[in-house]
Amino acid sequence: MNAMMGKKRYDDDTDVTLVCPSTGTEFPCHKFILSGQSEVFKAMFASSWSEAKTNKVELTGVQNMTVDALLNYMYKGALEIPFSRSDVALDLLKVAHQYEIQPLVDKLLLILENEDLDKIPVSTAINMFSFALKLQDQDKFLGLMKKSVVIVKRNVKSLGDHPDFGDLFLENASLAKQLCIEIGKI
Repeated sequence: MNAMMGKKRYDDDTDVTLVCPSTGTEFPCHKFILSGQSEVFKAMFASSWSEAKTNKVELTGVQNMTVDALLNYMYKGALEIPFSRSDVALDLLKVAHQYEIQPLVDKLLLILENEDLDKIPVSTAINMFSFALKLQDQDKFLGLMKKSVVIVKRNVKSLGDHPDFGDLFLENASLAKQLCIEIGKI
């Protein structure tokens, strides 16, 4: 999948553009499609938010591949994530949660929870833990949190080689502490 495919697929009579600021890539789409599947988009376009005025929605921190997968789901109901890309699935889960696209959240949780432990890199597991920990009051995210802890624990001997693990202690000591506590529980 690439961003150009996304542009060709959705650009007939579009009235809003999703933008990836990091790459400048624009994804033309339709407000009624986005609003029909997301209360957040619906509120965004029906209010005085800047997105309603500019007809542009910036998806900060989101990869082009993730936006393409999101639009494939919203337009076709198809969940197309490249195999071996648990990072894209996790990014898509974050976007789906942020924009309250519940059926997509549920599908992605199922995919990530059933993914082979060896196919999820430690860096992705650390990001999964961080995301799931913020949502631990919602029971459906507990399985994701537990899985991420298992992956990190299975790779404990090589954690020193993972820059994401070292960065975690520098950038978010409380999260690193919580991860260590959870590792100790299993």
